[in-house]
Amino acid sequence: MSAEVVRIAPDSWQRLRELRLEALRQSPEAFGSTFEQESLWTESEWRQVADGVAYLVVSRDGQDLAMMSIENLDDDYGATCWIGGCWTRPTERGRGHLSLMLDYVDKHSLEEHWSIQGLFVLTHNTNAIAAYEHLGFKRKGSIRSDPLHPDATYQRMHRLAPGFKLNLSIRVAIWRKRLKNVIPEILRRIRRN
Repeated sequence: MSAEVVRIAPDSWQRLRELRLEALRQSPEAFGSTFEQESLWTESEWRQVADGVAYLVVSRDGQDLAMMSIENLDDDYGATCWIGGCWTRPTERGRGHLSLMLDYVDKHSLEEHWSIQGLFVLTHNTNAIAAYEHLGFKRKGSIRSDPLHPDATYQRMHRLAPGFKLNLSIRVAIWRKRLKNVIPEILRRIRRN
């Protein structure tokens, strides 16, 4: 049987919990949380997580193999969604699971507002950077230090969903949203001076 991508519903919280805790055990340096923290979460907390952010899981023959989260954003450096929590079981790496999940994201990009995709990747993870670049992500901005991992740095990356054209009306809407957030702060500063 071939691998398939499913979106985890709150009622499937146990699948998310099992895969996420395994990821935190095996690759703690790749996440902003810890196994110790998340292993204490209740069923209610796992349901909230599965309901608040879109989680995708790649499965084959009833076994969950890889995951990612997609969080909608108002505006973060121009991205409409943020991809995170990407992890694949070590025995399954290099088999196209990340590409399968991004195909799902792209297929649902218009109705879910996932057209401009952003993510952070730790700079020492050169395999992940190469995989993201192969899938169309471009490096954005400078390398930053990671406050959660003092010895690590990260790179921000973005891509447009294939087929999505950033036409003039969308660009205007993005800049209006940015200005809407910036103008009140500028006015406050002017009034203070």
